[in-house]
Amino acid sequence: MTEVKGSQDLVEDVLILILAHCDVLSVLAIGATSKYFHHLAFTRSIWLALVTKLVQRCFIDRRPDQNLNDLSTEQLVDQVKRALHGPKTCLVRKSPATSNPTSLPVESRRIILHTDVPQSPGSPGLWFCMSEPKLLPGGNYILQHWGILECWNVFEDKLVWKHACSMDNATVLMFAAELTDDDKLVILTCQHTWDHARTNFIEVTTLDILTGFASLVLVSLLPDSPQDNPYRGCAVRGDIAAVELGGQVTLINWRTSSCLAILTRNSQHTSKIALAANCLVLTLLSPRGELQLACSPLPSPVSWAPINSVREPSSRITVKDLPIIFADTISLNGRTFTRGEPFLAVHESPVDPGRFRVWLHLENGEMGVLSSYEFVARESAFQHIRLWPGGGVLFGTCVRLALRDLSASTLGRRVHCTSHAFGP
Repeated sequence: MTEVKGSQDLVEDVLILILAHCDVLSVLAIGATSKYFHHLAFTRSIWLALVTKLVQRCFIDRRPDQNLNDLSTEQLVDQVKRALHGPKTCLVRKSPATSNPTSLPVESRRIILHTDVPQSPGSPGLWFCMSEPKLLPGGNYILQHWGILECWNVFEDKLVWKHACSMDNATVLMFAAELTDDDKLVILTCQHTWDHARTNFIEVTTLDILTGFASLVLVSLLPDSPQDNPYRGCAVRGDIAAVELGGQVTLINWRTSSCLAILTRNSQHTSKIALAANCLVLTLLSPRGELQLACSPLPSPVSWAPINSVREPSSRITVKDLPIIFADTISLNGRTFTRGEPFLAVHESPVDPGRFRVWLHLENGEMGVLSSYEFVARESAFQHIRLWPGGGVLFGTCVRLALRDLSASTLGRRVHCTSHAFGP
């Protein structure tokens, strides 16, 4: 009996180690198969490992003084629920007439960073720069641009890094950043010089946020333009950076120093771009003036060319050459959205790696539309799934791309339409 019990304990320990390396959805799915696995799936060590990975991937904010080892299993599960649904005060519920109204969010802590903000711009480029601060995932660090791009430690009120342009008379007009699992920050800066040459160029810098050590890994020239602020969008994810400038989206692999230019249809349209896994998400203007959302796997590396000193990339394709898997035209009551800038954001699921949610907000006059799409992008398949519930239903096409199979099926797309998407 002792040997049998010892064998069962050994098997259980092995199962716990296996579950600790799974994602949240897999653990919950296994826990739903039987009472035994349900009990096993809610072992504290498993949820401690799951939450630790979510913290490392910056899906859960954790202050330096917070220790996950002090949390119970229920508290660890609540951390995951919060990452999925947000704070409890953000949940909309129908409460009984006798109960008090849903409480509003309460400020629990205020942190003030003692940064230097210039009283007036030091160069003409500062009138055009995107100066709003960007809190990095995890909530411990922030990038801000008031004349000079800086990275600050939020909880220590300490300057971690200050950007220095590689060219004279240059200003950072736009920037994007990605925080990796090993506490490295990849920073993309879109810059413009204010001398006679008026050069457009980008830099990619890697920053160790723990030590403050930074390394400039790439400088690349971009096409000339007559505008003072020619940049319309930028993004960075993994080894890929994307910049939209003058009707052209330039993809750059900063590790291999290769690039590819994608010509869009209308240079006057303000495109929005985002990167997700090995996919490019962007807005396009159709020949009829309608705004379109397109999602495409990144072009094959064969079509990319080495970066050289020439401003115009030697390798070019058009939007029609992209292997677009999903495209949808966004309109509301017969109106098209050709004015104003769309808002585009792509977020990966905290519990299902490789599953992404796309949010697109458009506005035209007093009317607005907020649309949401969901797709899966993994090595074995690319699948557009559906959407955000609510409002009317439009229909699009769901295309699933596997390694050896290509099929399409009609799928409903839900869109929430109001007089103003973010209005009362």
